[in-house]
Amino acid sequence: MTLLLTLGCIGSVQATDAELDTAISKLSEVNSTTKPHPRFLNGSTEFKGIVNKAINTDEGKYALNNVIRVFSGGPKSATGDGRYSVEKLKTVYVTQLDSFKAGNIDSTTWNEISRQVEATAEAAYAYYVKGDPTYLAEVSKRLDVLAQPIIDRGCREYPVNGTAISIGDTNYYRREYVWYFGLAYDFAQQGLTDVYKKKIAEVIAKCVAVAAPSTLANVNTPNTYQNMESNTLAKFAAGMLLVHNDAEFVKDDIKPAFDYLPAMTKAYVGRLHMFGGNDGGYANSSAYSLFDTAPYLPMWDVFDRVLGYSPYEKRDFVKYLPNFELFTLPPESPEGAFGDGAEVDRTEERARFLRAIFSRSASSQVSRWFKNTYLNNIRLNSPANAQYGSPKYGDIQRLDFLLSPSEDSTVVAEPTPYLRYWFPSVGIGAMHSSLSDPSRTSVFFKSGPFGSENHAHADQNSFVIYHKGKVFASDSGVNADYGHAHRVNYSKTTKAHNAITYDQGTGQELGDAYGSDKAKGKLLSANDGVSWGQPLTKGTVQYDLVTGDASEAYGKTNGVLNLKKALRTLVFIRPSTVVVYDQLESAAKKWEYNLHTVVEPKLNSTSNEDVVTIDGVRMCVQVKSAGPIARETPTLGYPANAAPQDGKPIRHDHWWSRYVYQTANTKGMFVSVYRLDCPAIEASTPYTISVTDSANAMVTLPGAKVVLSNGVVTVQ
Repeated sequence: MTLLLTLGCIGSVQATDAELDTAISKLSEVNSTTKPHPRFLNGSTEFKGIVNKAINTDEGKYALNNVIRVFSGGPKSATGDGRYSVEKLKTVYVTQLDSFKAGNIDSTTWNEISRQVEATAEAAYAYYVKGDPTYLAEVSKRLDVLAQPIIDRGCREYPVNGTAISIGDTNYYRREYVWYFGLAYDFAQQGLTDVYKKKIAEVIAKCVAVAAPSTLANVNTPNTYQNMESNTLAKFAAGMLLVHNDAEFVKDDIKPAFDYLPAMTKAYVGRLHMFGGNDGGYANSSAYSLFDTAPYLPMWDVFDRVLGYSPYEKRDFVKYLPNFELFTLPPESPEGAFGDGAEVDRTEERARFLRAIFSRSASSQVSRWFKNTYLNNIRLNSPANAQYGSPKYGDIQRLDFLLSPSEDSTVVAEPTPYLRYWFPSVGIGAMHSSLSDPSRTSVFFKSGPFGSENHAHADQNSFVIYHKGKVFASDSGVNADYGHAHRVNYSKTTKAHNAITYDQGTGQELGDAYGSDKAKGKLLSANDGVSWGQPLTKGTVQYDLVTGDASEAYGKTNGVLNLKKALRTLVFIRPSTVVVYDQLESAAKKWEYNLHTVVEPKLNSTSNEDVVTIDGVRMCVQVKSAGPIARETPTLGYPANAAPQDGKPIRHDHWWSRYVYQTANTKGMFVSVYRLDCPAIEASTPYTISVTDSANAMVTLPGAKVVLSNGVVTVQ
């Protein structure tokens, strides 16, 4: 049991409320004497090698210079590209914020404005590290442009011509102001004049006073969209902790806003994280486990160093997050798993985000091995990442890497090769033939309780398969903005995934463009119930077995489930065979089995298998059913009403195969077999599929049988 706790099990010891309450009760003791600046560095000129990394390491200097390059203007324009220069800030930022409807600003504009605010903190950090007054002047100039308009409008939204539409500041911007201005103050306060200290204090006070009451109320509602307000609380609390009780922030017109600090701190730290669980799992996809958590690492650092409460030790989600990253984004994995952005190569994000996470939280042997063996060799300044220095990639959240501790490069021996991990809090299972071998077979399965909200999709009981660094059974679609036709009509829907639909693509409940918390699945069983470890064995066969129930995800009509039964059992037989059973029941429907691949499947009429060939490597697929089904001709591309968003990168082609019941039936059953590395030519398949009825079937493989008997799947 000791080893299990080391790797992170469900139900491991969580921080008590008393521990957090004690830390919060000591907030009055935080001041410039007990917590000198920069508080982020624990009041020291150096802390955990952070400053040394920026000054003396090639990668740190590259990252810092890249940060400076993109915000530089004026006297630095000869060496900077000025993407986020003060000059652009003056002409573009104010226009964007004052002319776009706050509720309809697209993600690109959001990110642009956020980056302009973040550049204030970057300039302050450059000033602290380099001691160059040019960067202090940069902070002041940015505050001139940014702060006064915020103060003048009270950090509020305001109506357009008397309508219900508002423009101006929403919580998305308020939280950026409070966090980045607080961080800028912390690093530059010794050089800032009283005028600019006052500007920062007024912005923080006004934004918190406007937003704190509703944010604290919303964060405790059952709606997960409202619970996203916890992101606002995180940035508010961390930014305020960096300035708490300094002279400028205890004045009569400023101090009342800080009365919210204890409640905001407790509300955020006490619930880490709204899309995660105590096993470290993250429901918003592996891609957004990076995007949504890595930017908050510096805030967790603040809670540790200023509040004296370490999320890395006290909160299980934070402690075990590295396990989720390792098993869903193992070394040289070609893509992520599930949700928005899963289709993108995450090489550069591994260098920034994964290393930032593992530099703080890699506590188990397996996570230290992953970090020191693989992540430490992925460098921001490597030739392979040269493309990410372009305007498209080269600036986002680079500061998060710079503020991460220096890394321990001690060689760690590869631990016992744990090959699978279940994350029941989010309903994701990750199974591998190896962790260290990039030619591994990886199988991911999802059936989780968070539905299709936010960056998750309506993809309960779906799976993806990667083999030898290639994507063979894929999530399809391209990441797109909320409300975009590709997202609403395709990429977020069930038909875009390796999942079950019926009656011409009817799938799981989607709600609006944001998604639905009702489209839930759940893991019914997974191996022996232990979260991590070795596969099960039957004779010489090693396997993992997981069953998901997605019946609730398909919604209800008049209070009755549309699908009485929607069970999928997936069996991964190592090294490279997957067997899937689907059991379905409802009013009569034409059931549909969807499969998505990046190349066209070719039918082998001899074996009756679809063959997917990528760079000479093959996957052979056979799908059978309890009723007559037709294999539809695979189609290339996306539906006419769901073209990918302009400007979004498309990594590969998309082929969509469907296997469809020919007559409506109240019960459906599919059995499918996936063989990786199947031969180009073989006299017959080395397995047989026999189907008795919708509750009984058998797949006979060399050395094992995968049996469906009265609705229960076993390996014999």
